[in-house]
Amino acid sequence: MKKAVLFLLLMLTTSITAIAQTGDFYYIDALKIFNGEAQLRSIADKGYTLLTEAEGFTHDIYYTKGDVHIADNLQWYGTGSLVIVNQKGGKVVAMDVLYSDPNSIGTICQRTMPSAWHRSTLNGEEHWNRNLNALDTMIFKKKRWHCLPGQKPTELDLKMMDLEKRGKLVPTRQLIKTPEQIEGIRKSGVVNTGCLDAVAAQIHEGMNTQEIDDICMQYCKDHNAVPACLNYEGYPKSVCTSINEVVCHGIPKPEDVLKEGDIVNVDMTTIVDGYYADASRMFVIGKTTPEKEQLVRVAKECLEVGAEAAKPFGYVGDIGQAVQKHAEKYGYGVVRDLCGHGVGVEFHEEPEVLHYGHRGTGMVLVPGMVFTIEPMINMGTWKVFIDADDPYGWEVITGDEKPSAQWEHTFLMTDHGVEILTY
Repeated sequence: MKKAVLFLLLMLTTSITAIAQTGDFYYIDALKIFNGEAQLRSIADKGYTLLTEAEGFTHDIYYTKGDVHIADNLQWYGTGSLVIVNQKGGKVVAMDVLYSDPNSIGTICQRTMPSAWHRSTLNGEEHWNRNLNALDTMIFKKKRWHCLPGQKPTELDLKMMDLEKRGKLVPTRQLIKTPEQIEGIRKSGVVNTGCLDAVAAQIHEGMNTQEIDDICMQYCKDHNAVPACLNYEGYPKSVCTSINEVVCHGIPKPEDVLKEGDIVNVDMTTIVDGYYADASRMFVIGKTTPEKEQLVRVAKECLEVGAEAAKPFGYVGDIGQAVQKHAEKYGYGVVRDLCGHGVGVEFHEEPEVLHYGHRGTGMVLVPGMVFTIEPMINMGTWKVFIDADDPYGWEVITGDEKPSAQWEHTFLMTDHGVEILTY
């Protein structure tokens, strides 16, 4: 995501008086202003919009066929200014609107920011200029949500643009899966579930984790699927097998033999016809301790409460807050260095689904989004480290080497909540 800082020298005038370049940006110092109100006329919008605005200005923005239309009447309510950023002809243009009465604006600005403004004369015309300082630093980022070209904005378009205007992190349109994509991910989820079912039917004490990898690899071959992990950024196997204190990314090996009392996570991602599905399950080998049994149970409950917290037009942070609250009731640590993620068309997509945090934060969850929830719950500290003995640099271990547990599903956000695609 490209970000840039734009320093604006705001000048009061009744016509466009200057165009200047600042890095990748161009700005225009003013627009036509009259009767204490301002008008902006249909500016071609190619992907940039305001990230922050100065206080005291209220406005509405309406999008039609890729253009930006500002409501005709922009009323001045206090200090500050409105800046709209658009990209036109390959250049970003920022346009600022100020109140038309120099005496009034001078009085307002001098009263509220006495050191920020000064009077100057240019070509016999009087201007109020603001000194460049921290108040003049505005950060802009590329607009994430776009209307479909040549189509009238839908109710969803208007909702997304309003949320983005209010500073919320919204998904890109590409993250909203089409019905065809959802069906493809669903089929991949069926194969993923079958693969983990095959592991569940055969896992036992005395088995080594390489045998688990062999089961998954064979299942994929039999069902025209590809294991996404295999050779992914150097990962050498088709599945992850994480035993006891290994949080995730455990590499299957002939020498890792399952013993009674072990708890093991098997994490599988399948690709079917180009579509990804990702899930993991915990398996208890024989009889284990009550402490490990509780950890495995609570980890699954964390997945369930996280899914329950995921609501259409809620936030990713709602999931994290619910998971963290439930885990910490038992004194467990929620791993913070790893998270869930968008999935479906690619292995890892937006959003990052943190399993801790605060409600109302993170990306807006929109029907059509597909993502994993996969809380890693540690019996002790939430901190982790990479196993120095792992030559591949993949295996993640709990900081205090106490056990960890994790369950994962791929979810589709619908108009009524989440649907699990990996059952």
